[in-house]
Amino acid sequence: MHNPNIELLVKVLKEVMPLICKEWNTVSLPLMEKLYRKSFKDIFKNRQTQEKTKAISPIIDEIIAEFIQKKIEAFTTTEGKGFDYTLNDILIEWKNSLSESNSWTGNGYRKTNWHFLCKFIPNEDGKIEKYFACVVPYDMLESSWSETGNSNFSSLTIQNIDMHRVVQIAGHFKSAKKYLKPNYVTV
Repeated sequence: MHNPNIELLVKVLKEVMPLICKEWNTVSLPLMEKLYRKSFKDIFKNRQTQEKTKAISPIIDEIIAEFIQKKIEAFTTTEGKGFDYTLNDILIEWKNSLSESNSWTGNGYRKTNWHFLCKFIPNEDGKIEKYFACVVPYDMLESSWSETGNSNFSSLTIQNIDMHRVVQIAGHFKSAKKYLKPNYVTV
């Protein structure tokens, strides 16, 4: 990895991941249910995981930024095409997923090199029960974002061959047939 800014961000994310989950579970989830006037279970009844991710990820993004900025002032939300945050002059792509699959979904834009990939797995009541985080230097991977096709969405699945290029932050990858599969940390 050999980038002091990314190494600092990895260190801080290791510290704050449990706090991010706790903040969602104890503060943001109850506020969401109060706003919608129903339980998480009822809000997302008969909805697919990507619909949950689309609704919850922006909230988790704010929690992530808040907790990291408490420790690293130079970490800023920038949200450009292909990146979400900056740390000094480094562009950072951040992907959250609520799915237990081994992939992350993107919007088809050319991404910046540093990809932070997180998974937050909630139970049916919306409480995050387990999580995973890693960072990959995208330009060094054999893996790549899929073509967008008609949907303008693409996905990234990390191949086994890239195991040594992944910096595991919370949980770890294990090899499966062709792709790496996340092993989670329990809340």
